[in-house]
Amino acid sequence: FYGLSLLDRLPRSKPLRWYLVFALTDETYSVLTTLPASTPDRKMVLVALLNQGWWVLGTCIGALLGASAQVQLVGLDFALCALFAVLTVEQWRARQSPAPLWVALLAYAVALALAPGHALVIAIALSILAALLLQRRTLAPTQTPGHD
Repeated sequence: FYGLSLLDRLPRSKPLRWYLVFALTDETYSVLTTLPASTPDRKMVLVALLNQGWWVLGTCIGALLGASAQVQLVGLDFALCALFAVLTVEQWRARQSPAPLWVALLAYAVALALAPGHALVIAIALSILAALLLQRRTLAPTQTPGHD
């Protein structure tokens, strides 16, 4: 769903556009949203290709090694949390307003208090609702009809 925010920045060429949508990963999204709007389509596709290549290569290596290795994976969950923390910080730095981060944190806190077992889904719904309300508020006319 986060890819929807990239629709206006995706290449116009259908094959490149389709590939970029197909290859979209969290890391690719994070990098693409921090690139200037004038970034050439080719560079965006190369970022996606590189990231997808690493995903596929890493998965293959992990499957081969994991099938024969008897390794304890204690702490691996921390690495994923750390990755998302870094991506969040980079997104925060790239944005003009910290509002999306605060909305997401508040939505998750409310959702966790209401229904811990469904907190993520509820937080996403609350974040979408907040985004729609904030967008409506920023697009609302500053003057009321008939008052010039």
